[in-house]
Amino acid sequence: MARSVLSSSMSSSLLTSRSSSGGSAAGSGGGVLWQFARTFAFLVAVITLVRIQHVSNLHTSSTKSWDNKLHPRWGSAKQEWLVDGQDGAEQASADARRLEHVAPELGISEEFPCKKSTHTLTKLPAFYRTVELDVSQAVTNKLHSLLCDIQTSTSVQTRAAVFADDGQLDRTHCGIGCRLMRVVMDLWLALADHKPLYSARQAAWEYTDGRRCAPRNEECYFQKLATSPLSPAIEAHMSAYNSTGLHDVVSKVARDGLQVMTRRSLDTFREAKFGKNYLDQVLQKADLRKSAANGCYLSAQMLRFIAVPHAKLDKLVDEAKAKMRWNEGGCIVAMHVRMGWRAATNSRLWPDEYMAHVKRMGCKRVLIITENQKVIDEAHQKYPEYEFLYTDYPRDNHKDIGAAMQAGDVSQEPEALNALLNLYLSADCQYHVGTHNSTWFRLMLMLAMAKLGHLPAFAFVGDPRYFLNRNGKWGFFGMCDKEELMALVKKNYERFPKSQMRFQTG
Repeated sequence: MARSVLSSSMSSSLLTSRSSSGGSAAGSGGGVLWQFARTFAFLVAVITLVRIQHVSNLHTSSTKSWDNKLHPRWGSAKQEWLVDGQDGAEQASADARRLEHVAPELGISEEFPCKKSTHTLTKLPAFYRTVELDVSQAVTNKLHSLLCDIQTSTSVQTRAAVFADDGQLDRTHCGIGCRLMRVVMDLWLALADHKPLYSARQAAWEYTDGRRCAPRNEECYFQKLATSPLSPAIEAHMSAYNSTGLHDVVSKVARDGLQVMTRRSLDTFREAKFGKNYLDQVLQKADLRKSAANGCYLSAQMLRFIAVPHAKLDKLVDEAKAKMRWNEGGCIVAMHVRMGWRAATNSRLWPDEYMAHVKRMGCKRVLIITENQKVIDEAHQKYPEYEFLYTDYPRDNHKDIGAAMQAGDVSQEPEALNALLNLYLSADCQYHVGTHNSTWFRLMLMLAMAKLGHLPAFAFVGDPRYFLNRNGKWGFFGMCDKEELMALVKKNYERFPKSQMRFQTG
Protein backbone atom coordinates (compact mmCIF):
# COMPACT_ATOMS: atom_id res chain seq x y z
CA MET A 1 0.00 0.00 0.00
CA ALA A 2 2.83 2.40 0.78
CA ARG A 3 4.24 1.86 -2.71
CA SER A 4 0.96 2.56 -4.55
CA VAL A 5 0.33 5.77 -2.60
CA LEU A 6 3.85 6.93 -3.34
CA SER A 7 3.49 6.13 -7.07
CA SER A 8 0.30 8.18 -7.36
CA SER A 9 1.92 11.09 -5.60
CA MET A 10 4.95 10.89 -7.85
CA SER A 11 2.83 10.91 -11.04
CA SER A 12 0.88 13.94 -9.90
CA SER A 13 4.08 15.77 -9.04
CA LEU A 14 5.65 15.03 -12.41
CA LEU A 15 2.53 16.09 -14.32
CA THR A 16 2.41 19.33 -12.36
CA SER A 17 6.06 20.00 -13.10
CA ARG A 18 5.56 19.27 -16.79
CA SER A 19 2.58 21.58 -17.09
CA SER A 20 4.21 24.51 -15.34
CA SER A 21 7.47 24.03 -17.22
CA GLY A 22 5.69 23.79 -20.58
CA GLY A 23 4.18 27.20 -19.99
CA SER A 24 7.59 28.82 -20.12
CA ALA A 25 9.06 26.65 -22.89
CA ALA A 26 8.63 29.40 -25.50
CA GLY A 27 11.25 31.41 -23.67
CA SER A 28 14.92 31.29 -24.53
CA GLY A 29 16.44 27.98 -23.39
CA GLY A 30 13.04 26.79 -22.05
CA GLY A 31 13.35 23.36 -23.66
CA VAL A 32 16.73 22.67 -22.07
CA LEU A 33 15.54 23.76 -18.64
CA TRP A 34 12.39 21.69 -18.96
CA GLN A 35 14.39 18.57 -19.89
CA PHE A 36 16.75 19.15 -16.96
CA ALA A 37 13.88 19.57 -14.49
CA ARG A 38 12.18 16.45 -15.79
CA THR A 39 15.34 14.34 -15.48
CA PHE A 40 16.12 15.69 -11.99
CA ALA A 41 12.58 15.00 -10.72
CA PHE A 42 12.72 11.46 -12.08
CA LEU A 43 16.03 10.72 -10.33
CA VAL A 44 14.76 12.14 -7.01
CA ALA A 45 11.62 10.02 -7.24
CA VAL A 46 13.58 6.83 -7.93
CA ILE A 47 15.96 7.44 -5.00
CA THR A 48 13.05 8.23 -2.68
CA LEU A 49 11.21 5.06 -3.72
CA VAL A 50 14.27 2.90 -3.03
CA ARG A 51 14.78 4.47 0.40
CA ILE A 52 11.10 4.11 1.34
CA GLN A 53 11.10 0.47 0.29
CA HIS A 54 14.26 -0.17 2.33
CA VAL A 55 12.77 1.44 5.44
CA SER A 56 9.52 -0.44 4.91
CA ASN A 57 11.38 -3.75 4.77
CA LEU A 58 13.28 -2.89 7.93
CA HIS A 59 10.07 -1.90 9.70
CA THR A 60 8.28 -5.08 8.63
CA SER A 61 11.20 -7.24 9.73
CA SER A 62 11.70 -5.53 13.09
CA THR A 63 7.96 -5.46 13.79
CA LYS A 64 7.65 -9.16 13.12
CA SER A 65 10.60 -9.98 15.33
CA TRP A 66 9.44 -7.63 18.13
CA ASP A 67 5.85 -8.81 17.93
CA ASN A 68 6.77 -12.47 18.27
CA LYS A 69 9.30 -11.68 20.95
CA LEU A 70 6.99 -9.73 23.24
CA HIS A 71 3.65 -11.27 22.37
CA PRO A 72 3.85 -14.97 21.43
CA ARG A 73 0.80 -16.14 19.55
CA TRP A 74 -0.79 -18.63 21.93
CA GLY A 75 -2.99 -21.36 20.55
CA SER A 76 -2.25 -20.96 16.84
CA ALA A 77 -2.00 -24.15 14.81
CA LYS A 78 1.46 -23.27 13.57
CA GLN A 79 3.54 -21.00 15.79
CA GLU A 80 6.54 -19.02 14.62
CA TRP A 81 8.98 -18.08 17.35
CA LEU A 82 11.42 -15.39 16.33
CA VAL A 83 13.68 -14.15 19.08
CA ASP A 84 16.30 -11.75 17.74
CA GLY A 85 16.18 -13.56 14.42
CA GLN A 86 17.07 -16.94 15.95
CA ASP A 87 15.14 -20.14 16.42
CA GLY A 88 12.89 -19.62 19.45
CA ALA A 89 11.97 -23.26 20.06
CA GLU A 90 13.46 -23.17 23.55
CA GLN A 91 11.53 -20.00 24.38
CA ALA A 92 8.36 -21.54 22.98
CA SER A 93 8.80 -24.61 25.17
CA ALA A 94 9.31 -22.47 28.28
CA ASP A 95 6.25 -20.34 27.53
CA ALA A 96 4.17 -23.44 26.81
CA ARG A 97 5.10 -24.78 30.24
CA ARG A 98 4.13 -21.47 31.79
CA LEU A 99 0.70 -21.62 30.18
CA GLU A 100 0.09 -25.28 30.93
CA HIS A 101 -1.63 -24.59 34.23
CA VAL A 102 -3.37 -21.31 33.46
CA ALA A 103 -6.49 -20.41 31.52
CA PRO A 104 -5.96 -20.13 27.75
CA GLU A 105 -7.99 -16.91 27.54
CA LEU A 106 -8.82 -14.31 30.17
CA GLY A 107 -10.05 -11.09 28.60
CA ILE A 108 -11.98 -8.55 30.68
CA SER A 109 -14.78 -9.42 33.07
CA GLU A 110 -17.87 -7.28 33.38
CA GLU A 111 -18.62 -8.77 36.80
CA PHE A 112 -18.54 -6.48 39.79
CA PRO A 113 -17.55 -7.40 43.37
CA CYS A 114 -20.88 -6.15 44.72
CA LYS A 115 -22.80 -8.48 42.42
CA LYS A 116 -20.86 -11.66 43.01
CA SER A 117 -20.91 -12.73 46.63
CA THR A 118 -19.08 -16.08 46.37
CA HIS A 119 -15.44 -16.28 45.33
CA THR A 120 -12.13 -17.41 46.78
CA LEU A 121 -11.97 -14.45 49.20
CA THR A 122 -15.30 -15.44 50.79
CA LYS A 123 -14.52 -19.15 51.35
CA LEU A 124 -12.55 -20.12 54.46
CA PRO A 125 -10.43 -23.28 54.33
CA ALA A 126 -11.44 -26.44 56.16
CA PHE A 127 -8.44 -26.12 58.48
CA TYR A 128 -9.27 -22.55 59.57
CA ARG A 129 -8.84 -22.05 63.30
CA THR A 130 -11.62 -19.87 64.74
CA VAL A 131 -10.28 -16.85 66.63
CA GLU A 132 -11.66 -13.50 67.76
CA LEU A 133 -11.97 -11.06 64.86
CA ASP A 134 -10.10 -7.76 64.92
CA VAL A 135 -13.27 -5.99 63.73
CA SER A 136 -16.81 -7.35 63.73
CA GLN A 137 -18.34 -8.75 60.56
CA ALA A 138 -21.09 -6.12 60.78
CA VAL A 139 -18.48 -3.36 60.48
CA THR A 140 -16.89 -5.09 57.49
CA ASN A 141 -20.27 -5.40 55.77
CA LYS A 142 -20.96 -1.70 56.34
CA LEU A 143 -17.65 -0.67 54.78
CA HIS A 144 -18.13 -2.85 51.70
CA SER A 145 -21.70 -1.62 51.33
CA LEU A 146 -20.44 1.97 51.23
CA LEU A 147 -17.78 1.10 48.65
CA CYS A 148 -20.38 -0.60 46.49
CA ASP A 149 -22.75 2.37 46.74
CA ILE A 150 -20.03 4.76 45.55
CA GLN A 151 -18.53 2.52 42.87
CA THR A 152 -21.87 1.42 41.38
CA SER A 153 -23.97 4.58 41.70
CA THR A 154 -26.52 5.09 38.92
CA SER A 155 -26.09 8.87 39.07
CA VAL A 156 -23.83 10.60 36.55
CA GLN A 157 -20.52 11.37 38.24
CA THR A 158 -19.05 14.85 37.86
CA ARG A 159 -16.13 14.00 40.16
CA ALA A 160 -13.99 10.88 39.92
CA ALA A 161 -10.48 9.51 40.53
CA VAL A 162 -8.28 7.33 38.36
CA PHE A 163 -4.98 5.60 39.10
CA ALA A 164 -2.42 6.09 36.35
CA ASP A 165 0.59 3.82 36.67
CA ASP A 166 3.69 5.72 35.59
CA GLY A 167 6.06 2.86 36.31
CA GLN A 168 6.75 2.64 32.59
CA LEU A 169 7.82 6.26 32.48
CA ASP A 170 10.25 6.17 35.38
CA ARG A 171 11.41 2.65 34.40
CA THR A 172 11.17 1.27 37.92
CA HIS A 173 9.04 -1.74 36.89
CA CYS A 174 6.21 -1.39 39.38
CA GLY A 175 5.20 -5.00 40.10
CA ILE A 176 1.90 -6.47 41.24
CA GLY A 177 2.41 -5.67 44.92
CA CYS A 178 3.65 -2.18 44.11
CA ARG A 179 0.65 -1.47 41.87
CA LEU A 180 -2.03 -2.92 44.13
CA MET A 181 -0.69 -1.03 47.14
CA ARG A 182 -1.05 2.23 45.26
CA VAL A 183 -4.49 1.42 43.89
CA VAL A 184 -5.55 0.84 47.51
CA MET A 185 -4.04 4.20 48.44
CA ASP A 186 -6.02 5.85 45.64
CA LEU A 187 -9.25 4.11 46.72
CA TRP A 188 -8.61 5.35 50.26
CA LEU A 189 -8.32 8.95 49.04
CA ALA A 190 -11.33 8.60 46.73
CA LEU A 191 -13.44 7.21 49.57
CA ALA A 192 -12.40 10.07 51.87
CA ASP A 193 -13.61 12.47 49.15
CA HIS A 194 -16.72 10.35 48.43
CA LYS A 195 -16.07 9.83 44.73
CA PRO A 196 -15.63 6.65 42.65
CA LEU A 197 -12.26 5.29 41.58
CA TYR A 198 -11.82 4.01 38.03
CA SER A 199 -9.13 2.01 36.28
CA ALA A 200 -7.35 3.78 33.44
CA ARG A 201 -8.76 2.46 30.17
CA GLN A 202 -5.54 2.71 28.20
CA ALA A 203 -2.98 1.76 30.81
CA ALA A 204 0.35 0.08 30.22
CA TRP A 205 0.79 -2.21 33.21
CA GLU A 206 3.62 -4.48 32.25
CA TYR A 207 2.03 -7.54 33.88
CA THR A 208 -0.64 -7.50 31.15
CA ASP A 209 -0.57 -8.49 27.49
CA GLY A 210 -2.21 -5.89 25.26
CA ARG A 211 -3.09 -8.50 22.65
CA ARG A 212 -5.17 -10.43 25.18
CA CYS A 213 -6.44 -7.57 27.35
CA ALA A 214 -6.44 -4.21 25.55
CA PRO A 215 -6.93 -1.84 28.54
CA ARG A 216 -3.85 -3.34 30.26
CA ASN A 217 -5.04 -2.51 33.77
CA GLU A 218 -6.01 -4.50 36.89
CA GLU A 219 -9.34 -5.46 35.29
CA CYS A 220 -7.43 -7.98 33.19
CA TYR A 221 -7.48 -10.17 36.33
CA PHE A 222 -10.02 -8.72 38.76
CA GLN A 223 -13.68 -7.89 38.60
CA LYS A 224 -14.61 -4.47 37.26
CA LEU A 225 -13.73 -1.68 39.67
CA ALA A 226 -16.47 0.87 38.91
CA THR A 227 -19.67 1.07 36.86
CA SER A 228 -20.96 4.53 37.76
CA PRO A 229 -21.64 6.65 34.62
CA LEU A 230 -19.36 9.63 34.06
CA SER A 231 -20.06 13.17 32.90
CA PRO A 232 -19.23 13.91 29.22
CA ALA A 233 -16.16 15.94 30.20
CA ILE A 234 -14.67 13.17 32.36
CA GLU A 235 -15.71 10.51 29.85
CA ALA A 236 -13.77 12.32 27.13
CA HIS A 237 -10.66 12.46 29.28
CA MET A 238 -10.94 8.79 30.31
CA SER A 239 -11.32 7.69 26.69
CA ALA A 240 -8.40 9.81 25.49
CA TYR A 241 -6.04 9.00 28.33
CA ASN A 242 -2.97 6.88 27.71
CA SER A 243 0.07 6.35 29.87
CA THR A 244 2.51 8.06 27.51
CA GLY A 245 0.75 11.40 27.95
CA LEU A 246 0.48 10.97 31.68
CA HIS A 247 1.89 14.27 32.93
CA ASP A 248 -0.03 16.37 30.39
CA VAL A 249 -3.24 14.62 31.42
CA VAL A 250 -2.60 15.31 35.09
CA SER A 251 -2.22 19.02 34.48
CA LYS A 252 -5.13 19.37 32.05
CA VAL A 253 -7.96 17.42 33.65
CA ALA A 254 -7.66 18.38 37.31
CA ARG A 255 -10.12 21.22 36.78
CA ASP A 256 -12.66 19.02 34.98
CA GLY A 257 -13.49 16.86 37.96
CA LEU A 258 -11.11 13.96 37.26
CA GLN A 259 -8.37 13.46 39.84
CA VAL A 260 -5.46 11.60 38.26
CA MET A 261 -3.20 9.96 40.83
CA THR A 262 0.18 8.51 39.89
CA ARG A 263 2.75 6.43 41.63
CA ARG A 264 4.83 9.52 42.27
CA SER A 265 2.01 11.67 43.61
CA LEU A 266 0.75 8.88 45.88
CA ASP A 267 4.21 8.35 47.31
CA THR A 268 4.20 11.93 48.59
CA PHE A 269 1.13 11.00 50.64
CA ARG A 270 2.89 7.89 51.88
CA GLU A 271 5.77 9.90 53.25
CA ALA A 272 3.28 12.20 55.00
CA LYS A 273 1.51 9.23 56.63
CA PHE A 274 -1.73 10.16 54.98
CA GLY A 275 -3.49 7.22 56.61
CA LYS A 276 -3.58 9.09 59.90
CA ASN A 277 -4.55 12.33 58.18
CA TYR A 278 -7.49 10.82 56.29
CA LEU A 279 -8.50 8.08 58.72
CA ASP A 280 -11.17 10.11 60.46
CA GLN A 281 -12.69 11.20 57.14
CA VAL A 282 -12.93 7.60 55.91
CA LEU A 283 -14.38 6.34 59.18
CA GLN A 284 -16.90 9.17 59.20
CA LYS A 285 -17.98 8.43 55.61
CA ALA A 286 -18.54 4.77 56.55
CA ASP A 287 -20.12 5.65 59.90
CA LEU A 288 -17.44 3.59 61.65
CA ARG A 289 -15.94 6.16 64.01
CA LYS A 290 -17.06 4.21 67.08
CA SER A 291 -15.80 0.87 65.76
CA ALA A 292 -12.42 -0.79 66.30
CA ALA A 293 -11.47 -0.17 62.66
CA ASN A 294 -8.05 1.38 62.11
CA GLY A 295 -5.82 2.08 59.11
CA CYS A 296 -4.55 -1.50 58.90
CA TYR A 297 -8.07 -2.88 58.79
CA LEU A 298 -9.33 -0.30 56.26
CA SER A 299 -6.43 -0.78 53.84
CA ALA A 300 -6.79 -4.57 54.03
CA GLN A 301 -10.52 -4.44 53.28
CA MET A 302 -9.97 -2.04 50.38
CA LEU A 303 -7.43 -4.46 48.94
CA ARG A 304 -10.02 -7.21 49.24
CA PHE A 305 -12.58 -5.03 47.44
CA ILE A 306 -10.17 -4.33 44.56
CA ALA A 307 -8.69 -7.84 44.24
CA VAL A 308 -11.88 -9.87 43.76
CA PRO A 309 -10.87 -12.26 40.95
CA HIS A 310 -13.00 -12.56 37.87
CA ALA A 311 -14.63 -15.94 37.19
CA LYS A 312 -11.80 -17.51 35.19
CA LEU A 313 -9.09 -16.59 37.68
CA ASP A 314 -11.32 -17.71 40.53
CA LYS A 315 -11.65 -21.07 38.81
CA LEU A 316 -7.87 -21.36 38.56
CA VAL A 317 -7.61 -20.94 42.33
CA ASP A 318 -10.14 -23.73 42.91
CA GLU A 319 -8.28 -26.00 40.49
CA ALA A 320 -4.94 -25.31 42.17
CA LYS A 321 -6.42 -26.15 45.58
CA ALA A 322 -7.89 -29.38 44.27
CA LYS A 323 -4.56 -30.41 42.78
CA MET A 324 -2.76 -29.65 46.07
CA ARG A 325 -5.49 -31.36 48.15
CA TRP A 326 -5.64 -28.09 50.00
CA ASN A 327 -8.44 -29.01 52.42
CA GLU A 328 -7.31 -32.55 53.13
CA GLY A 329 -4.77 -31.81 55.84
CA GLY A 330 -3.96 -29.54 58.74
CA CYS A 331 -2.85 -25.93 58.97
CA ILE A 332 -0.57 -24.40 56.35
CA VAL A 333 2.23 -21.85 56.73
CA ALA A 334 2.60 -19.41 53.82
CA MET A 335 6.35 -18.98 53.39
CA HIS A 336 7.63 -16.32 51.01
CA VAL A 337 11.29 -16.94 50.18
CA ARG A 338 12.37 -13.86 48.32
CA MET A 339 15.42 -14.64 46.20
CA GLY A 340 15.05 -12.28 43.24
CA TRP A 341 17.24 -9.41 42.10
CA ARG A 342 16.20 -7.10 44.93
CA ALA A 343 16.85 -9.67 47.64
CA ALA A 344 20.24 -11.18 46.90
CA THR A 345 21.25 -11.00 50.57
CA ASN A 346 18.33 -13.24 51.56
CA SER A 347 20.03 -16.31 50.08
CA ARG A 348 22.24 -16.63 53.16
CA LEU A 349 19.10 -16.92 55.35
CA TRP A 350 17.66 -19.91 53.50
CA PRO A 351 16.68 -22.50 54.57
CA ASP A 352 17.43 -22.78 58.30
CA GLU A 353 16.21 -19.37 59.47
CA TYR A 354 12.93 -19.67 57.55
CA MET A 355 12.25 -23.20 58.75
CA ALA A 356 13.08 -22.30 62.35
CA HIS A 357 10.02 -20.01 62.31
CA VAL A 358 7.91 -22.65 60.54
CA LYS A 359 8.76 -25.21 63.25
CA ARG A 360 7.62 -22.83 65.96
CA MET A 361 4.25 -22.40 64.24
CA GLY A 362 3.43 -26.09 64.59
CA CYS A 363 2.19 -26.80 61.05
CA LYS A 364 3.51 -29.64 58.91
CA ARG A 365 2.31 -28.19 55.62
CA VAL A 366 4.10 -25.27 53.98
CA LEU A 367 3.08 -23.21 50.94
CA ILE A 368 6.35 -22.12 49.31
CA ILE A 369 6.16 -18.87 47.35
CA THR A 370 9.44 -18.27 45.57
CA GLU A 371 10.96 -17.50 42.18
CA ASN A 372 13.85 -19.93 42.71
CA GLN A 373 13.48 -23.66 42.04
CA LYS A 374 16.50 -24.40 44.23
CA VAL A 375 14.49 -23.31 47.27
CA ILE A 376 11.91 -26.02 46.62
CA ASP A 377 14.52 -28.66 45.89
CA GLU A 378 16.45 -27.90 49.08
CA ALA A 379 13.28 -27.86 51.16
CA HIS A 380 12.38 -31.39 50.06
CA GLN A 381 15.92 -32.60 50.60
CA LYS A 382 16.56 -31.05 54.00
CA TYR A 383 13.09 -31.25 55.59
CA PRO A 384 11.44 -34.46 54.35
CA GLU A 385 9.07 -34.52 57.35
CA TYR A 386 7.17 -31.52 55.94
CA GLU A 387 4.67 -31.41 53.09
CA PHE A 388 5.60 -28.59 50.75
CA LEU A 389 2.94 -27.12 48.49
CA TYR A 390 3.66 -24.90 45.49
CA THR A 391 2.24 -24.00 42.10
CA ASP A 392 3.43 -25.97 39.07
CA TYR A 393 5.30 -23.22 37.28
CA PRO A 394 8.84 -22.63 35.96
CA ARG A 395 10.99 -20.71 38.44
CA ASP A 396 13.86 -19.08 36.59
CA ASN A 397 14.83 -16.45 39.19
CA HIS A 398 15.20 -13.57 36.74
CA LYS A 399 17.37 -10.76 38.02
CA ASP A 400 14.71 -8.18 37.13
CA ILE A 401 11.31 -9.64 36.22
CA GLY A 402 10.09 -6.31 34.83
CA ALA A 403 13.05 -6.02 32.50
CA ALA A 404 12.68 -9.70 31.56
CA MET A 405 9.05 -9.16 30.53
CA GLN A 406 9.96 -6.01 28.63
CA ALA A 407 12.68 -7.90 26.79
CA GLY A 408 10.32 -10.74 25.93
CA ASP A 409 12.13 -13.36 28.04
CA VAL A 410 9.05 -13.82 30.25
CA SER A 411 5.41 -13.68 29.15
CA GLN A 412 3.35 -11.22 31.18
CA GLU A 413 0.04 -13.00 31.70
CA PRO A 414 1.32 -16.40 32.92
CA GLU A 415 3.70 -14.61 35.29
CA ALA A 416 0.86 -12.53 36.73
CA LEU A 417 -1.48 -15.51 37.05
CA ASN A 418 1.06 -17.56 38.95
CA ALA A 419 1.76 -14.67 41.32
CA LEU A 420 -1.94 -14.06 41.95
CA LEU A 421 -2.59 -17.77 42.52
CA ASN A 422 0.04 -17.69 45.25
CA LEU A 423 -1.46 -14.54 46.72
CA TYR A 424 -4.96 -16.06 46.97
CA LEU A 425 -3.59 -19.29 48.40
CA SER A 426 -1.61 -17.42 51.05
CA ALA A 427 -4.79 -15.60 52.10
CA ASP A 428 -6.10 -18.93 53.44
CA CYS A 429 -3.13 -19.28 55.80
CA GLN A 430 -3.15 -18.08 59.40
CA TYR A 431 0.64 -18.36 59.64
CA HIS A 432 3.14 -16.44 57.48
CA VAL A 433 6.93 -16.30 57.23
CA GLY A 434 8.76 -13.80 55.04
CA THR A 435 11.13 -10.85 54.89
CA HIS A 436 10.54 -7.39 56.31
CA ASN A 437 11.71 -5.63 53.13
CA SER A 438 9.22 -7.23 50.74
CA THR A 439 6.16 -5.39 49.41
CA TRP A 440 4.75 -8.75 48.33
CA PHE A 441 4.91 -10.12 51.87
CA ARG A 442 3.03 -7.05 53.12
CA LEU A 443 0.40 -7.68 50.46
CA MET A 444 0.08 -11.30 51.61
CA LEU A 445 -0.51 -10.19 55.21
CA MET A 446 -3.04 -7.56 54.14
CA LEU A 447 -5.16 -9.90 52.02
CA ALA A 448 -5.07 -12.67 54.63
CA MET A 449 -6.09 -10.16 57.28
CA ALA A 450 -9.04 -9.03 55.14
CA LYS A 451 -10.20 -12.56 54.37
CA LEU A 452 -9.69 -14.14 57.80
CA GLY A 453 -10.85 -11.13 59.79
CA HIS A 454 -7.64 -10.88 61.82
CA LEU A 455 -3.95 -10.32 61.30
CA PRO A 456 -2.30 -13.72 60.70
CA ALA A 457 0.56 -14.80 62.94
CA PHE A 458 3.76 -13.83 61.16
CA ALA A 459 7.52 -13.87 61.54
CA PHE A 460 10.33 -12.06 59.76
CA VAL A 461 13.64 -13.58 58.78
CA GLY A 462 16.61 -11.29 59.18
CA ASP A 463 16.83 -8.39 61.59
CA PRO A 464 13.33 -7.57 62.95
CA ARG A 465 14.44 -4.16 64.20
CA TYR A 466 13.71 -2.79 60.71
CA PHE A 467 10.04 -3.40 61.44
CA LEU A 468 10.11 -0.81 64.22
CA ASN A 469 12.48 1.61 62.51
CA ARG A 470 10.85 5.02 62.23
CA ASN A 471 12.09 5.39 58.65
CA GLY A 472 11.21 1.86 57.58
CA LYS A 473 8.54 1.09 54.97
CA TRP A 474 6.34 -0.93 57.28
CA GLY A 475 2.87 0.36 57.91
CA PHE A 476 1.26 -0.64 54.58
CA PHE A 477 2.65 2.35 52.64
CA GLY A 478 1.44 4.94 55.11
CA MET A 479 -2.13 3.63 55.36
CA CYS A 480 -1.43 1.79 58.61
CA ASP A 481 1.24 3.13 60.95
CA LYS A 482 3.41 1.03 63.24
CA GLU A 483 1.42 1.89 66.33
CA GLU A 484 -1.76 0.55 64.75
CA LEU A 485 0.00 -2.55 63.47
CA MET A 486 1.68 -3.24 66.81
CA ALA A 487 -1.72 -3.11 68.52
CA LEU A 488 -2.82 -5.97 66.27
CA VAL A 489 0.45 -7.83 66.82
CA LYS A 490 -0.10 -7.69 70.58
CA LYS A 491 -3.52 -9.29 70.08
CA ASN A 492 -1.70 -12.10 68.31
CA TYR A 493 0.49 -12.63 71.36
CA GLU A 494 -2.68 -13.99 72.97
CA ARG A 495 -4.17 -15.68 69.91
CA PHE A 496 -0.95 -17.36 68.81
CA PRO A 497 1.39 -17.31 71.84
CA LYS A 498 3.96 -19.65 70.26
CA SER A 499 3.61 -18.65 66.63
CA GLN A 500 3.56 -14.84 66.62
CA MET A 501 7.02 -13.29 66.52
CA ARG A 502 7.60 -10.89 69.40
CA PHE A 503 9.08 -7.44 68.98
CA GLN A 504 10.91 -5.38 71.56
CA THR A 505 9.07 -2.07 71.81
CA GLY A 506 10.84 -0.63 74.82
